Amino acid sequence: MKKVFMFIIMAFVLVGCALAGEVSLDESVATHPWNEDYNIELMPVFRNHYSMRAMHERSDAMDVMLERMERAEGIALAMGYAEGDLRRTIRFEQVTVATDTVEIIVEANGSIEMFFRDGFTLPDGITLLRQDSYEFSGDAIDYLTDHFADILQLSPGIYNNPHYDIAERILDYHFNRVDFVANLDGKLGWIRRSAPQEVILADKVGYFPIITTDEAIVRMLNDEGSFGVDMGQDRPTADDIVDVHLVYFGHRNGQHILEYFAPWYRFSVQTTDADYYQWYFVPATRDDYLRANPAWGIYPHQ
Repeated sequence: MKKVFMFIIMAFVLVGCALAGEVSLDESVATHPWNEDYNIELMPVFRNHYSMRAMHERSDAMDVMLERMERAEGIALAMGYAEGDLRRTIRFEQVTVATDTVEIIVEANGSIEMFFRDGFTLPDGITLLRQDSYEFSGDAIDYLTDHFADILQLSPGIYNNPHYDIAERILDYHFNRVDFVANLDGKLGWIRRSAPQEVILADKVGYFPIITTDEAIVRMLNDEGSFGVDMGQDRPTADDIVDVHLVYFGHRNGQHILEYFAPWYRFSVQTTDADYYQWYFVPATRDDYLRANPAWGIYPHQ
């Protein structure tokens, strides 16, 4: 049986915008596990021990970063690079191991990014992108999964498995994933692997009541929350809503800003001043708990 991984596949086109689609080894299962019919009343909140503030307060911060350096070196050696070819940089939030062709960055929380300066070349006979499209080919996905599974310690996803608790599946969907990104030449240019869940979600504060989607719409109409990218556009109305999901921010988004990972509602909206969909985020935690814990309602880009 094939192991199923969550991928975000992106190909950058010359105008600089990105076409993105969620793709897995079985493309039919890469759907968000949540829907309103679950009527979820409680969701967990986690303390982020790798935020900027937390790292400055940790007495073992340097030990953490030295461990991350060992991880970056191990990846480079596993890819066949020689010890003498590695150039190392260590900072408070990340470490970097570079060669003439690749740069490997490991963040404080254990997430990994790899940048291939001239693109990563796939074996003969395997094309990265499908013909006349910006989507990755099935053969490319199969090869990349097999090639990088051990190197990046990829974990099979449970987000599509109904035998697991819905909260676990939502967390898996957002925190257990790998991104493959094509460069302008149509080659693999960038890989990002999420931090291990057992690391970033190690400190569960507890389960707390959340509001319904209808209550979240009221918050949105009261100008609570934030656009994913706020460019001064009009606040959305109820008629602008196209879709909604219960989400957490990913391993990278707000890594050095958010002190807690808490549930949010993500509305897909199309406002009158735009002909494309945008995301509007609203805190999902119930009012009394949110007032007592305002850090749970801080959006990464506010």
